[in-house]
Amino acid sequence: MSASELYIGEDTDRQFVVVDLSKAATWELFERIRDGMAAIVPEYIPQFEGEYAGGVMSISGLQAEAFVQVSQIIMQACSAAVLQPFNADLKTALEADLRFKNAAV
Repeated sequence: MSASELYIGEDTDRQFVVVDLSKAATWELFERIRDGMAAIVPEYIPQFEGEYAGGVMSISGLQAEAFVQVSQIIMQACSAAVLQPFNADLKTALEADLRFKNAAV
């Protein structure tokens, strides 16, 4: 994985769920997620930033409740022009994650 991807987690078949993004979209999404995490899970920010610095943008370690809230931040971020081309892929990937599916029940 590289920082031009968002690693979401695993789907119901335990397959990695990854969305490929442009570099500009990655930076925009990184900032939106990090800023949103400040109100939701500030304790996760150092891990998120550290993984990003290491070349991986990931929300796979979030617990279910925080995952759903961060998913909402991601979908809201898709209103930015740079993220609009990735809207459908991000939505599909987020909804494929078990944490999202379990929250919908």
